[in-house]
Amino acid sequence: MLTKTGNFNAVTAYHLINYNELLLNHHLKKEEQAKQHLTELFKEKGLQDRGIDRLKVTAEFAEEYGFLLNKKTVQMFITKKKRCALYRDV
Repeated sequence: MLTKTGNFNAVTAYHLINYNELLLNHHLKKEEQAKQHLTELFKEKGLQDRGIDRLKVTAEFAEEYGFLLNKKTVQMFITKKKRCALYRDV
């Protein structure tokens, strides 16, 4: 509801899943392309809605920023192999 007012920015599934690419995608003007790709991945994996409330799952789906904070508070190492695995799990 808060984001609908236009006074707040929401953290979306795109922001969490593509966190390490946000600045590059913005700079290269590839945000919309990346969001479309993520939404297509959700569809390929059968993730149409949340199930409990039928809210449609897309790259623009609002998420809790706590998911990102949890990942950033433990020691992490990103490798090409891990990055590819992340996309397969989506």
